[in-house]
Amino acid sequence: MEQDDSPQGAHDAALTMGSAAGDAVKVKELEDEVQFLAEKANYASQQRQQQRRNGAGESNGDIAQVVAAIDKPLEKPTLSRFGSLVHSRKASPVSNAIPQTSSSREKELESELVKERTQRIAAEKNVKTLEAEVEELSATLFQEANEMVSSARQETAALQRKLELMEQRAAEQRPTGDGQHMGTNNSPQEFTTRL
Repeated sequence: MEQDDSPQGAHDAALTMGSAAGDAVKVKELEDEVQFLAEKANYASQQRQQQRRNGAGESNGDIAQVVAAIDKPLEKPTLSRFGSLVHSRKASPVSNAIPQTSSSREKELESELVKERTQRIAAEKNVKTLEAEVEELSATLFQEANEMVSSARQETAALQRKLELMEQRAAEQRPTGDGQHMGTNNSPQEFTTRL
């Protein structure tokens, strides 16, 4: 009877290993996704730093242009102070447009970085949740397998006891050869005594 139960236990163990392997593949995929998101976040951070450097360089270039314009002699000496003010006011919006563009780009990069961090945190939570589910499932499967093995052993022991009891009863009910021989020898003597 134990030989009949061992394939069942092996089958259950194979199912457990197959399920655990599938869960391990899912965990590996999530880990790869987390690593990809982390690399993407690092790349965005580097781009942000590079953008800041470029913004600082553009600002320095604007300052150099303003200094050069101040040092450059006026082509028209008759230009009035009012005309100079108008010219400077027209030039100022152009110089201010570059920092505004850089600031908007920084905000966009910050938004992307926050989004990627949020996605990475969510992916890490999913990995932890999946790992907990795998552990719980493995514990449940092992517990069920142990219960099945214990139940099979109990059933086997009960069947063996029943078989032994049946054999014992059959042996008690079976007549012995000596008893039959003695019965045949005594029958003529009993007949003579009666006569």
